[in-house]
Order: sequence, then structure tokens, then C-alpha cells
Amino acid sequence: MRPYLFVVCLFGWLAQAQAQELELDLSDEPPSSSSRFAPSLAFTGIHPVGNRQAERAKHLNAEFQRELTAATQAGRFSRLLGPQEVLPALKTLQKTPSECKDKACLESLAATLGVDRVLSGALTPSGPGSLLTLWGYDSTMAQPTTETAESPEREQKQQTSGFTGLVKPSKTKTEAEFLARARSAFHRMTATLDAGLGKLVVDAVESSAQVSLSGKEIGRGSFETLLERGRYSLLAEAEGFLPFNTEVHIQPNKVELVKVLLVAKPLDKPFSSRAWKSPDPDRKNKPIYARPGFYVALAGLAAMGTGVYFGLTAKSIEKRAVDENKNNILGITRKEANQAKLYALLANILVGGGGAMVAGGTIWMFVAPGKVAENPLDDVDGQIGVVMGIGGTF
Repeated sequence: MRPYLFVVCLFGWLAQAQAQELELDLSDEPPSSSSRFAPSLAFTGIHPVGNRQAERAKHLNAEFQRELTAATQAGRFSRLLGPQEVLPALKTLQKTPSECKDKACLESLAATLGVDRVLSGALTPSGPGSLLTLWGYDSTMAQPTTETAESPEREQKQQTSGFTGLVKPSKTKTEAEFLARARSAFHRMTATLDAGLGKLVVDAVESSAQVSLSGKEIGRGSFETLLERGRYSLLAEAEGFLPFNTEVHIQPNKVELVKVLLVAKPLDKPFSSRAWKSPDPDRKNKPIYARPGFYVALAGLAAMGTGVYFGLTAKSIEKRAVDENKNNILGITRKEANQAKLYALLANILVGGGGAMVAGGTIWMFVAPGKVAENPLDDVDGQIGVVMGIGGTF
């Protein structure tokens, strides 16, 4: 073998060993779809009733625990909780394992542990033998599923009674037969409990949307969750939007996508064209000197008069300059010439501005504004906006 091939093989072997130590999956096969929807399970154990059943219950617990661990590793269950994790939760509910076999108790236990399914069992005396009873909780069922298995002692006694020469089967054979019956009942129960969940994917543009399923809040915005099979009523609500309702059908090992489309609520306060008010209902009854427009017009007249004065002064300086030039006199000084230009500029500004003030003040003084909509967004004749009217009071 060439040296570089040996190095490559050695590197690959070391990488595979390290991956196994870190529990990494380097296989080419993708995980099965069923394992992605596998439910979680809590096993309360097989609890004996009476001391005579203790040894058999111990053997059954060890056997069933191995079976459930192998099933979990195979992907039939996503998570497994054993009796050590379950018993503290039962104490919280103030129940013993033999008492917790109805749906209400098993449902409370599942909610406390955060699992989807619960498997519980009891071993009780049955004549000369034992009776194994298994209870399986699944929220989609009206009542817990029940499976039973009886040990063969009763049958053996009936077969050997009254017949001489028949040998009673050995204890080892009896226990092996009972274990086979118990396994069969256990396998039927786990086949019922490992039914896959369904996945609900909620796609909501509004991140604040609160999503409830059959009255129970399950998330906000966009998210995904595993659910038991069945039909559910989905409700999405967000402030400022109308509620969104739909029905979803969750099927085992399948994905149900729901797109939440929220529509904005209409404005709470409707537009009204009846709310009108007059800013000053007594305005037209006020005397002229009590109206602000009178003083604006008066100031405009004063400005115009000052502008006329500056204009006449500038004309006078210009006329004197022309006369002195005709008589061969030296003429006006530079200062007087600059002063004439300034007076002319001021005359133009003051006369023009004063005229505008006189016009505006006169309108303000004699023309009263009409009624104004109380709400700037009032709807008047189908048009939204500020509505004003001009009512003359000459």
C-alpha cells in the first residue's frame, strides 16, 4: 500500500471514531419523516398490588424499559421519561401510580411532564396467578387505551385438576409463557401510542399576532409546533386588525401550513358632515374699530404715507440736481445722491407693502369667514378635508 493511501485511511478512521464519540450522524441516509413527528412518552412503570406480585413486576419493568429505550432509539418516540422522572410529578398531583389511570389524571400528568403520551401499568392478583393491566393515554382518544395479559396459572390448574399423571409445568416455563403474553400486550399498546404527530406551520406577516388553537394560545407571529391529530379551530388576533379564523386538520406525519392574513380595522370614529362651528359667531356685530383688520389697514396707510414722503424727497433731490446742472453750478454732493437712491428704494417698499396691508386689512375688517368643520377630516358631500366658506358682511 502506498504511504499516502495509508494516511488517508487512517485519517478517515479517526474522523469516524471522533464522530461516534460526539454522537454525530455521518450516514448518507436522511432521517425518516416519521421520526421527525415522533411523540414523547412517559412510562410510570408496572406497579404491583400485594407482595406476591413484586418479583414479577420487577422483571416486567426491566423488560419494558429495555423495549421502550430501543423504540426511542429507533425513532418511534422522540423522548422517553422513566419511572424515576414520573414519580415526582405524581407526588405533585397527590396521586399514586395505581390511582392515576383515568383520563383526567393521565392528562394532568402529561401536561406536568410536558409529554404527548403516557404508559402506565399494574400487576394484580388473579386467582393463583397475576393479571397485567396497561393503560395508554393519548389526548385524541375519549378514554385511555387498555390492554391486559393474564399469567397461565389458572389455566394450568384447570388442566391438571382431576387428572392423574399430568405434570404441572415448571416455574421457569410458567414465567416464560407469562412474559410472552405480557410482551404481546405491551407491543399492542406501544403500537397504539407511537402514532406520529402532525406539524402546524403558521406564517404570519404581523409579528405581534397572537395565535390560539381551540381557545389555547400556542404562539405569536410565525412559528411551527407539533400537534396531535385532529381538527382544530385557529384564531389569530393583533391590535388594530380584524380577527382571523380558520379550521386546520392535523394528520399524522404531515405538515399543515396556515397563512395568517390580517385585515386592518376601520377607523373607530366615522366621518360626519353635521359637526360645524363658527369661530366667532358675533363677529359681524362688532364695530369697525374693534376688528383687527382695521388696525392692519391703518398701519398700511401709515406705511404708504411714509413711502410717499420718501418718494417726494428723492424727487426733490433729483430736481435740484437737474436745475443746478443747467445753471452750470457744481451740483449736489455724493452723499445727497446716495440719499436720494435710498429714499427712492424705501418709497417703493413702503408704498407697495402698505398697499398690501391696506387691502388685506380691509378684507379682514369687512369680510367674515364662514363656518369651519369641527373635525379637519370630516366628510362633506363625499369629500374629505377642511371646508371653509366666505360670507360677506359689507
